[in-house]
Amino acid sequence: MKKSGKILHSFTSLFRNSSTNLKRKTNRKSQHLQLETLETRQLLTVPALSSNPNAQMTVFLDFDGEDYGNQIVRVQRNPDLALERMSAIPAFTIDGTPGPDSPAEERLIEEIFHRVAEDFRPFNVNVTTVQPPTGVLQIKVSVGGNGVVQYRVLTRVFDQNGALIDTLVGPPQTYRFTSPVFAELNAYRGNQANPVLVFPQQLTTAQQNGQTIARLVSQGVGRQLGLQNRTAVGTVNNGPIMADLTANPIRDTWTNTFPQNDLNGLTAPSGIQERPDDFGDSIATAANAQVDLVSSSVANPQQIASGIINHTPAVVGADRDVFRTVLDFTRTTGTAELSINVDGLDLSSRRFLDGTVNANLNRGSNLDVVVTLYSANGTLLASDSPSPEIDGEILFEIPAASIPGNRLLVYYIEVTTTSEFGSLGEYTVNCSLQEVLGAPVVLAPAATVQTTLPTFSWTSSLRATGYILEVSNATTGSVIFTKRTSATTYTVNPEDNNILPSAINSLPEGSYNVRVKAIRGTGGASNESTWSNSLRFTIAIPLPSKPTIIRPKTATGESFPTFEWTKGANDKSYTVQVFKKGTTTRVIYKTNQATNTYVHFAPLANGDYTFNVRAFNAVNKPGAISESVDFKVTSPTLVAPKLTAPIGTSTSIQPRFVWTAVTGATFYKLVVHNLSKGTVQLTQENLPRTRTFFDPPVMPQGNYRVSVQAVSNNIGADGKYIAGPSTGWQPFTLDILPPAAPSVTGPRGLNDSPTIQTTNPRFAWTVPARGVKYDLLVNNLTTQVAGVIRENGLTTNAFIARTNMAQGKYRVWVRAYNLANEVGDWSLPFDFNIDEPTPTVPVITAPAVNSLGYVEDANPTFRWTTTTPPAAAYDFTLFNVSLGTTAFTVTDLTTASYAVPAAYRLGEYVYRAQVRAKNVSGDVTQWSAPYTIRVNIPDPTTPTLIGPGDTITDTTPTFSWRHSSTSFSYEILIRDLLRNEDISVQVKTFSLDPGGATASYNLPNANALKPGTYRFWVRAINSLGQASGWSTSKTFVITVKLDDSLQSSPAENPDQLVASRITPALTNRKSLTANASSEDARSEDVQPQDVVATDFVAVIRPSASDRQTAIPEVPGEESLIDAFMHRIADPSSDADFTFLKS
Repeated sequence: MKKSGKILHSFTSLFRNSSTNLKRKTNRKSQHLQLETLETRQLLTVPALSSNPNAQMTVFLDFDGEDYGNQIVRVQRNPDLALERMSAIPAFTIDGTPGPDSPAEERLIEEIFHRVAEDFRPFNVNVTTVQPPTGVLQIKVSVGGNGVVQYRVLTRVFDQNGALIDTLVGPPQTYRFTSPVFAELNAYRGNQANPVLVFPQQLTTAQQNGQTIARLVSQGVGRQLGLQNRTAVGTVNNGPIMADLTANPIRDTWTNTFPQNDLNGLTAPSGIQERPDDFGDSIATAANAQVDLVSSSVANPQQIASGIINHTPAVVGADRDVFRTVLDFTRTTGTAELSINVDGLDLSSRRFLDGTVNANLNRGSNLDVVVTLYSANGTLLASDSPSPEIDGEILFEIPAASIPGNRLLVYYIEVTTTSEFGSLGEYTVNCSLQEVLGAPVVLAPAATVQTTLPTFSWTSSLRATGYILEVSNATTGSVIFTKRTSATTYTVNPEDNNILPSAINSLPEGSYNVRVKAIRGTGGASNESTWSNSLRFTIAIPLPSKPTIIRPKTATGESFPTFEWTKGANDKSYTVQVFKKGTTTRVIYKTNQATNTYVHFAPLANGDYTFNVRAFNAVNKPGAISESVDFKVTSPTLVAPKLTAPIGTSTSIQPRFVWTAVTGATFYKLVVHNLSKGTVQLTQENLPRTRTFFDPPVMPQGNYRVSVQAVSNNIGADGKYIAGPSTGWQPFTLDILPPAAPSVTGPRGLNDSPTIQTTNPRFAWTVPARGVKYDLLVNNLTTQVAGVIRENGLTTNAFIARTNMAQGKYRVWVRAYNLANEVGDWSLPFDFNIDEPTPTVPVITAPAVNSLGYVEDANPTFRWTTTTPPAAAYDFTLFNVSLGTTAFTVTDLTTASYAVPAAYRLGEYVYRAQVRAKNVSGDVTQWSAPYTIRVNIPDPTTPTLIGPGDTITDTTPTFSWRHSSTSFSYEILIRDLLRNEDISVQVKTFSLDPGGATASYNLPNANALKPGTYRFWVRAINSLGQASGWSTSKTFVITVKLDDSLQSSPAENPDQLVASRITPALTNRKSLTANASSEDARSEDVQPQDVVATDFVAVIRPSASDRQTAIPEVPGEESLIDAFMHRIADPSSDADFTFLKS
């Protein structure tokens, strides 16, 4: 199957076959074609754009359709063929709707204009979308349509004196332009030139981009001006305008390769002039431009100039544009860095007329810039000519010594092109000045500091946006930490995790160096100052002072006494010790106490105690221990508390128990009995002494009694704290009221609208007093169906519908139950509507085409964008453009993709895919914009054999070979050299190694081979059933195994064994076709899916005709293989084979 990389046009063959549709008569002197377009003309407004309005000649880009009824359009010479009264060319469109009626199409027109204008920027030519006035020299380019027209053959009959006596009109005929662009070579004759016709709808979706269409336009204009098309040459960075390129390069340029010098060809025969030079080419003739130090920055450079480079050294010497710039340093005392950026046309950053920017576009510049900086006396300071980049950039730090006394510094900027032919086009010069940052001066800390969390400070630097602080060990030189900050001070903070290499708790005692540098933005080259001078400091922490105990000092009745002492200036933490007086028994030992007060967590029993404290500084060095102080704990005799709540009957399900405080109490004990059930409801042993109330968990209705007593700090003989007298048992009753009615609050739409857009709404309601569970009831008012949702025993105040609900009006009620399972009143009715929106139209995004504009997969996966809101399902249809029929349509897809199944395998045609979305309610969107692909399946690659080889003992060997992605299945031909039999194996399932480079197939046990010598070949089959050539052969030997259990019985007949393991004959597979609904699954194609699912093996014995002399003689048994392979290549000879069938 022959493949072509050409996707554009060939002028020499454009109308070669059209003459077959003409009927000639001997008395007719001339013939012309009248063409009528098949599409309706749409006259729409397009952007009014012009590149050089006062130019000598105009290229008119006509996007709104054109009627050529009064013009004869010559389409071919030798033999002569012209179109008379040609029908209208339709308006430009790529989305299938008439005319540029979408923002995307309008932006595409704008992009095409800019690209064509760049191609003709070096010439005195105006590229425009505005209809030129009468009399202006012009070439008209009609952009639109698919090149399909209708025409009639008009025959004029003349008498013997040459007078017209009749015009015969033939029947209507359809004509198809076979190329996306038409232009007659060297046809420019002022206003009498043929038009250039460009047909975007002949391109695939991937090719319908601004760069490809603009190249077609420029090709057509170039051809009319005398340029011939050339063989596609170039690189990914540069491609010839007059070539049919398979992919879009970074730049399109005019070239001087065979068959012509494009620049000479455009100007010499046609009289088109070069554009006048716009700027002087020397320091003496330089144009003035200025850079303001204050207002400019790297992020916001100033545009100081723009121009056009219109000739290269390869033509008449490079065009050089020189600019004089004065840098004003009168408002700063420092120096600066000068940034110069010279950029060619950049469509990826240019804002379109609608305000949008498309960063994915190729730049569009034809110019490869060279920029040079000179001093005031002409000394070269810097130059930049990057490759393959096409923009120039200079970063030059201005020496302070070069700034004169008046602080006004003069430089010259030269813009030119490389020596590359065709490196021409527009440019802009952008400059900025960035002040060079000065180093800060460290101010603190200095000398010795008495804190491990020192504060650093330094001076600010003009124009700095931040600083980097570095602290290192003065003895070892190792960096302790660095900190980036926008402030001019920093205090070491243990909770700061934004320091490097990691957070630190403090700086230990010792000597350190600190330095700082200023940064601008994110720093880096030209945006960082030098380091400041280092400042040395020392951390030396004094010992803490000796604490003095404040309390307790005498007897106390508090079993949880507060210990307090004085706090010194250098105190960081404390250790508290309490002993039984006169002993070494320590009852309290608290370390790392941060404050100078402490209350122990456990009570002290009545008795005498001794208390002391020691302070520690920031580096954990201790000071002197305090003087010990004796104190005594004497708790008063406990009395019974008084219970104040609950009393009588309570309606709360969580009644608060409240009692009076008891002096000397350490804890309180609370016990509640459920008299209705005869059980202990709850017991709380150690309620804190600081709270005289308790909030219980939820309690059921019933009769209760409660008792409270205080607990002392003294421990009894049982090892427990001794309890005081209790309140006695106090009865109370819980009688819970029925729940209040809830209020339904949802579902609700935006801005509290009663209409929602989701079909599984969320119902919500308020939590009423005493409500613990709920019943939900929903009726459909539209269909008059009650209880479409009926949910009982819901434990939350919200519920999401379990299934999708139909569109319509609904009414909701909710009621609550209390803890005693008593039901309340129903809520007020709540109405809402469901009106599900139709999803947005999806956009097909895949499959992507290769560099040739093709899809090489016969079962591609189509993908499209998800919709807003998300669609419930999709319908997908595929139309075969080439055959004019629908390939297939699938409905109710639940994912945003569809993989073409084997039954619908695509043929080598042009296809148009469309998809539409639908919501849960069944509302559908419009079909998406068409997505066009061309399927082109590569030929299968002849496999390279790997194994088996040599001698093996396995009678079911594994065959392996090199695999290629174009191979869909394989056929193995095995030659039994001993028994003179051929075995054909059709392999539809095979294994691949992890890298996908090696395929293997294991012969089934049912088809095991006998010991003997074998030779085998493999050929590949692609998805269309087309076979590759046979591989070279490989030979292997199977020897007899020693294990008798694996050998055949001597009584078995070898032929019977062969016959028992073979499957239907090779000829049978050719007539098996799949029941596919696709028109592409044609019966004449041998396709892998047409074969039954299992692999099959056919044993083929050669007939006498295998030894015919028509097949080249080869020694011995190889002639049989050659004979068999000859018959495989010629299916008509299959009858010569004898097949054994099981």
